[in-house]
Amino acid sequence: MSDRDPLYDTPGAAEYIGVSPPTMERYRSTGIPCIEYIKLHDGPRAPVRYRKSVLDAYLESRTRRSTSERKP
Repeated sequence: MSDRDPLYDTPGAAEYIGVSPPTMERYRSTGIPCIEYIKLHDGPRAPVRYRKSVLDAYLESRTRRSTSERKP
């Protein structure tokens, strides 16, 4: 068994964080929010992957204790 950080493709990453694949693509295109990704090779249609740890960090950054709490 490998202890490497699992990688998700765009549909898998989108499902993991609870958004649609087009939303995930928009995040990647605009950089807002900034979710780091890996581009597997050069070119406009190169596949991308997301590390599970990066997705977990994004979800953690969105965690709030109350509706009145502001983001850091």
